[in-house]
Amino acid sequence: MTESRRSRAAAWLALIVTVALLVAATYGAALILSRPIAARVAADPSAPAIVPLDLALPAALLLIAAFLVGLSLFKLLAAIQAPPTPEPAEPEATTGDEESAPVTETGVLSLLHILQREGRLIDFLRENIAAFNDEQVGAAARAIHGDCQKALDEHLEIEAVLSQAEGSNVVIDKGFDPSAIRLSGNLSGDPPYRGTLKHHGWRITTTSVPERPESQDERVIAPAEVEVD
Repeated sequence: MTESRRSRAAAWLALIVTVALLVAATYGAALILSRPIAARVAADPSAPAIVPLDLALPAALLLIAAFLVGLSLFKLLAAIQAPPTPEPAEPEATTGDEESAPVTETGVLSLLHILQREGRLIDFLRENIAAFNDEQVGAAARAIHGDCQKALDEHLEIEAVLSQAEGSNVVIDKGFDPSAIRLSGNLSGDPPYRGTLKHHGWRITTTSVPERPESQDERVIAPAEVEVD
């Protein structure tokens, strides 16, 4: 049964109950009033058919009570059928591309851990390479470059901020994002600015850096290695 059909059925039920109460109350009031009058007329045909006050009051109260009960039923039915007041909708959380998730300290440390584990990047950066010749440094850098590049491709998706090739002419319109485009040179006047693209920049689009177990100290990028005798 649909909601509208249930509402109509409830309305008819309330109407029938109300009419039945009024009919019963009217019949009861008539009995209360008619029997004493009939008895008085039978005893004295010349006596006036006047309703005693002590009987008229209960009859009136009975009719009023029936009317109030019926009115209450209608009000109750109206309250049930009335559509609920809609609650104000809460503002939806912003999830668009215009806002990126904040970079947490845990994520940075996890990424450094991956780069050290896969390409020993921290070892290379902390090494004093002044004692090595260019060939030795170049050979080490080539191996580290390949391993770290593989780690980045596995855990990050990176795209260029500006898609044009470096060295090409670009136009920077009004309203550009200063955190994404850094200007240099002659900055007189207002945008648009025209210039040469020196570096296209990098932007991280997605990350898949796994969380480290809670039992591990996240600040330990690379554990000390001890070979036991």
